[in-house]
Amino acid sequence: MIHDDAIYNSLIQSLPDIVYKIDPEGRFTFVSNSICKLGYDPAELIGKHYSAIIHPDSRDAIQREKVLPQYQGKMLPDSKAPKLFDERRTGTRITRSLRIRLLPRDPDTAPAQFDGEVISLGLYEGGNEETGQLLGTIGIIRDLSDVITIEKALRLTERFYRSLIDYSSDAFSIVSTDGTILYVSESVRSFLGYTPIDLIGESLLTYIHPDDEEVFPRILSHEKTKTEGSPFFEYRFLHADWSWRFLESSARTILDERNELVSTVLYTRDVTRRKEVELELQRERERLMRSLEEKNVLLREIHHRVKNNMQIITSLLQLQARATDDRRLAEQFTVCIQRIKSMSLIHERLYQSDNLSSIHFTTYLRSLIADLQRAYASDRPAPTLTSDLDEVVLDIEQAIPCGLIVHEILANAFAHAHPAPNGAAEAIDVLLRAGDDTISLEIGDNGVGMPAGDAVPHRLSPPFAGWG
Repeated sequence: MIHDDAIYNSLIQSLPDIVYKIDPEGRFTFVSNSICKLGYDPAELIGKHYSAIIHPDSRDAIQREKVLPQYQGKMLPDSKAPKLFDERRTGTRITRSLRIRLLPRDPDTAPAQFDGEVISLGLYEGGNEETGQLLGTIGIIRDLSDVITIEKALRLTERFYRSLIDYSSDAFSIVSTDGTILYVSESVRSFLGYTPIDLIGESLLTYIHPDDEEVFPRILSHEKTKTEGSPFFEYRFLHADWSWRFLESSARTILDERNELVSTVLYTRDVTRRKEVELELQRERERLMRSLEEKNVLLREIHHRVKNNMQIITSLLQLQARATDDRRLAEQFTVCIQRIKSMSLIHERLYQSDNLSSIHFTTYLRSLIADLQRAYASDRPAPTLTSDLDEVVLDIEQAIPCGLIVHEILANAFAHAHPAPNGAAEAIDVLLRAGDDTISLEIGDNGVGMPAGDAVPHRLSPPFAGWG
């Protein structure tokens, strides 16, 4: 049957940690085989003082004559009590988290550096720390080399990212749920003129422009930032020189394990120059709009006065027509009056329109046709006039000559095309077609047509015997 001591010894020797035991004087009475990783033979350490395996960098931190004088006369809780490798003291405290560096026997064949964490406790006769005699100390040394390497890498990574944040042209900050600034990067100096210490502990609301205060609860709103990802907020922030700067911030929330808001991270950039350009463009746009409106008012007034002047001219011609007994001269006056009215109607439409550079030609034609029908009304039945008009818009340079052409053709049709031959119903037809690149205007009647021998551009078969 295997003895219990042999079982325990086999178990201890299989541990990767270094297990040791030292007497009250600090000499090794037992060291496990794990010490071999430092190049030592456990047997050669028996009877030697523990300092033989302690690196010189760690000796002052654990030697009694170095450590205890620092705490003489002070009352300390167990958690703050001095940590000693040999644990020669009274009380129930167990040394934990004591970090030391061990000295390899031969750095050429063993690790050049071995960092360990010590867990140890004192051994007393009868197990009584108060009355029993100190028998020594037992403990383990756990290899922390990989842990320390990782910690160093993390510290380097932290310094790397902190450098990126601090030297960025933009600023990073952390704000609590009540708006208190908990952290702000060094880069805040570059565009706001503050040092981080100037802002940490202050309320964010203190520095936001009064007209932009509504953005404050939105920045800190958990639901807003959680549902919309990373929204951007624009607001004015008080610079150290007491001027206002336009800032743009992107917000990210920090949540606890219950999904409750803990704080908000802000990524902030200075957009003052951009906003100044936008405001200048806005002012220039408003100035141009005012100028354009003034020009529109002036153009409307011009069109209105032109129309009024034409109305005066037509009134004078009407007076002159009434004053003459010459029928042919009176007819000429009437023709002139109608021509002037066709141009006057265009100016009337323009000053009533929102667009002073063009006219809705279709609406203009309908009004012109109605005016001509009234002007050439007589005792005999008026011709039936049919119009089929697409929606067409023309500028004033096109509308005036087209209006005059339509006036001349329709005036001739009303005055000379009828009666229709063979007792047919008298008819006039107006067609307006809008194509992709062209506009087609056709006016026809079924009257007697042009006298024989007169030049005619073209003729179509009935119902229209001739074209004006």
